[in-house]
Amino acid sequence: MHVWISVKQLNNVVEISVKDDGCGISEDIVTKIFDENYTTKKEGMGLGLSLAKRFLDITGGSILIKETSSRGTEILIRISQS
Repeated sequence: MHVWISVKQLNNVVEISVKDDGCGISEDIVTKIFDENYTTKKEGMGLGLSLAKRFLDITGGSILIKETSSRGTEILIRISQS
């Protein structure tokens, strides 16, 4: 599997893209991925993505699953500089 990370600035917003060519994320998981305590791991607590989303929401940023398929997933993180 390969992972690509890119960063670009759009006016006062920094956009970070994290993309891979893995197996993708199924639609039933995508709808829950940012829920607190949701995990697909035996020993996971399900806090990482929910805390990241909460922090970005509070600070005017965002995190979203842009694309997921059997050929990979792309996640976009946007952080406002204002």
